[in-house]
Amino acid sequence: MPKRAYHNYWVYIITNKPKGVLYIGVTGGIDDRMERHVEAKGSSFFK
Repeated sequence: MPKRAYHNYWVYIITNKPKGVLYIGVTGGIDDRMERHVEAKGSSFFK
């Protein structure tokens, strides 16, 4: 990720409807993080 003079962070909430669970996360790169959630990389929560 490129260095910036300022920082942007995102708080996001996603759900796994079949299991009825909410996931709350914080990230500095929302596009990359959502892609990893969709591909179930880095966490077994959404597999």
